[in-house]
Amino acid sequence: MRVLRFFSYLAIFSFCFSSCSHKQEGSATSFQTDQKKPRVAIAPLIDESHHRLKWNVSKEITYGIYDTLLQKNHCTLAQLHKTQEVTKKLSKTKDPFSSDIAWIKDSFPDQEFVIFTILLEHSEKPSYPTEKVAISDSPTDLKIVCQVRVFDLREELPKVILQE
Repeated sequence: MRVLRFFSYLAIFSFCFSSCSHKQEGSATSFQTDQKKPRVAIAPLIDESHHRLKWNVSKEITYGIYDTLLQKNHCTLAQLHKTQEVTKKLSKTKDPFSSDIAWIKDSFPDQEFVIFTILLEHSEKPSYPTEKVAISDSPTDLKIVCQVRVFDLREELPKVILQE
């Protein structure tokens, strides 16, 4: 009987001191996934639209795309300033929309995919200008025409996997 009482006390004692704590100080939830996120670089938008706007449309759209992809968290994005540095160093002969694309893999060695976008047309037109509202304050229809190319750099030679 003494042995049974000893094991009962031992069990109660161990439950009391090894119970789960509701305080989570110094702990973090960790999830491991077998699936690795692809490494993606987004090149700054190439502006060929010849618009007459006072702000940098290319920069605004580039940051918009980058922020959207960052929030989705489906891929690991290269830092935008590093991608901008790489594209600034490219010569005019290295056009991602031409047939010669071999240079892309060397320019982005740590990436699996690279996205290039070119702005072909950008225009704004007031939706319904009235005499009472200044044109600058009226709602505007925005027209943007872009071409996008996504390159897969995982093989020896880069290849276009999306062109819109």
